[in-house]
Amino acid sequence: MHKSATYGIIVAAVLLCGAAALSSCKSKVEVIYEPVTKELPAMTAYNFETQYTDSGKVKMVMKAKVLESYKDDKYTRNEFPEGLIALIYNGRPTPQANIASKYAKYTEKDKLWELRDSVVIIDDQGKILQTELLYWNEAKELVYSDRYVKITDKDQITMGTGYEYDLRTGDYEIKKTSAKLYIEDEK
Repeated sequence: MHKSATYGIIVAAVLLCGAAALSSCKSKVEVIYEPVTKELPAMTAYNFETQYTDSGKVKMVMKAKVLESYKDDKYTRNEFPEGLIALIYNGRPTPQANIASKYAKYTEKDKLWELRDSVVIIDDQGKILQTELLYWNEAKELVYSDRYVKITDKDQITMGTGYEYDLRTGDYEIKKTSAKLYIEDEK
């Protein structure tokens, strides 16, 4: 064969491979590109801290390592994938309650907080609530869970499944109590 014929065959093979590669890449990019961008947060904040106030009084201080804000046509939500700490104030200089979890999410449309993974709430009286999943419905002023709950107080430990706390009345209930242990003063 002549050099020019060999050269022509090589050029044709390279052009065919290039055309095949370009056409296959284009369709792969379209398939991958759209779903990935929909899952990305509109905003990400690191070492986030904010205060909520009412009439100049601090109501809540919230801290998180990471805040991811998602916005789409259906709903807006904020996720705290590395956990959340919130200090709740009730007109006093010291917090009324301290809330911590390893994951949290807030959905604006439903005004619903979801706290997951090692949820702990400690109030100013020393009462401790522990669970793996807890919801706070701001609109209904209701805190609830359908999971195992442990409440430790000064003189007793109560365990059970399901929990409901009415923020308006201050009353709480463990739906299915499985144990109630009384702690004696050993003095």
